[in-house]
Amino acid sequence: MKPQKIVIVKTGNSFPSIIPVLGNFEDWIARELGQDPQEIQVINVEQHQPLPRLDAVKGVVIAGSHAMVTQNLDWSLELEAWIPKLIQKKVPLLGICYGQAIEASGQDPSQVLDQVVETPVAAMVLNRFGTLASV
Repeated sequence: MKPQKIVIVKTGNSFPSIIPVLGNFEDWIARELGQDPQEIQVINVEQHQPLPRLDAVKGVVIAGSHAMVTQNLDWSLELEAWIPKLIQKKVPLLGICYGQAIEASGQDPSQVLDQVVETPVAAMVLNRFGTLASV
């Protein structure tokens, strides 16, 4: 069995003028996770890269996007269908902007929050920034 990875789900790109200076969304996330790059896998769902098997995942961060969940894009619907499986298996899950919106889409928000607050990823965010908030 392959070692488990922290999966960054790429759902779009930052603005073209920002990427050469600061990198793209997945670069920001990988940098702030502070993990060995070998432990991180980026999956570009917008470009239809397949989502990994759950047994290959030790945590998931769903990045931001300029798309909207309500657009019901095919890759977004596939991602939305994957999220309950992550929650059921208690895979640590963090959504940023679009990622948070897709996590809540079609889910009971209280169940999502209860699952997320107890995860190591949430603990890392809480320890680093002192808050875990949803807007």
